[in-house]
Amino acid sequence: MQTAPQPLLVRLTMLPEESLFSFLVRLSQSNSYTSPKVMWDLILGKLDPRKHHQYVKDRLDFPLKTETYNRIATLAMADSLMLYKSTYHRFALILAPPPRSANHMVLPDGTRVPCLSNGHELPQIRPSSVSQFCPKCLQQNPHFQLNWVPVALSACLSHECLLVDQCPNCHEQVSQYAIITAQCNKCKGDLTNAEATSIANDEIGLRAQRILHSWFMEYVTPECEVPKLPLQSPAVLYRIIEGIQNSIEFEKREKWFYLHSLPSYPEKLILPSRKEGQVLTPYESYCIYCNSL
Repeated sequence: MQTAPQPLLVRLTMLPEESLFSFLVRLSQSNSYTSPKVMWDLILGKLDPRKHHQYVKDRLDFPLKTETYNRIATLAMADSLMLYKSTYHRFALILAPPPRSANHMVLPDGTRVPCLSNGHELPQIRPSSVSQFCPKCLQQNPHFQLNWVPVALSACLSHECLLVDQCPNCHEQVSQYAIITAQCNKCKGDLTNAEATSIANDEIGLRAQRILHSWFMEYVTPECEVPKLPLQSPAVLYRIIEGIQNSIEFEKREKWFYLHSLPSYPEKLILPSRKEGQVLTPYESYCIYCNSL
């Protein structure tokens, strides 16, 4: 039996498209906790003083248990469905390979929603330690957006620029936590100083990213694109795109002259051989998925 947590003294409004992890980190900072771990322990019930207490075993980037959502909703005085939509589970329908139906879970209000299983769809999701971000969004308000998680999404549509996946100072990869704090994990460099490559004049690339964003975030095809694409669900269409993307040779260190590229890059993209588990850079993803669409 879990003891119901009390609402936090300081509560925040979730930012547009903000991830649950980002929201919880900001909530922790606003309540002057010395570390986000205090918030994690509070949510999972590890701070319960009772002996023989069983705490919740769950992950906080995409919780799978009803109790976890219930505790976060109580602490933050937030709607559980809104919390759910800020997790990786929002991508469940697009990443569940047809004809396999997505798994489901139940929210505290009884709503049954699709969810990711704990592992097998995750190759299409960036590890939290290898994240990407829009410097212009960080300049406005440091936080981490859910649409920066899928490997296929490589551009900020608000600022029409490529996302960035490294520190502008030491060029190391950055974590979600570093992006939320706008500070590099390694050198403490300011991530808002990173330069983002404009794609404002790349009509083809922007179109591809708008379609992919709509599939992942809304599970619909943009109305203007419906007549141009097969009459299939976004999950089926995305699976076709993945097949085309996977057909491109990754093992040869040579130029593929039909691959889309940006005019601002002096040379066409060279796809090097990749180690298992290595994630595409935003530019690699942008070019490859543009070709697939």
